[in-house]
Amino acid sequence: MPAPTGYTTLLCMKFEFTDGNVEELKEKIETDEANKTITLTALEGHILNLYKTYKINWQNLVSSDYHFLTTVNIRHCPALDPALL
Repeated sequence: MPAPTGYTTLLCMKFEFTDGNVEELKEKIETDEANKTITLTALEGHILNLYKTYKINWQNLVSSDYHFLTTVNIRHCPALDPALL
């Protein structure tokens, strides 16, 4: 069995805005050291009322410099309620 090349973390965040609104977000953070990638995937929270899927992927393209490729995969909800914005 090959050795794991990364790890997965669950992160729960709570945002309190000055207008009194409170938003919560639970996301999964996956790292892959072999491919030099970090992937954030929304699991729960207000963002999933706006999008069916929300996933961000960062990849370090050059190890000696700070060059990153960022890919954002989002799928809009088909019947988006403007009140949610």
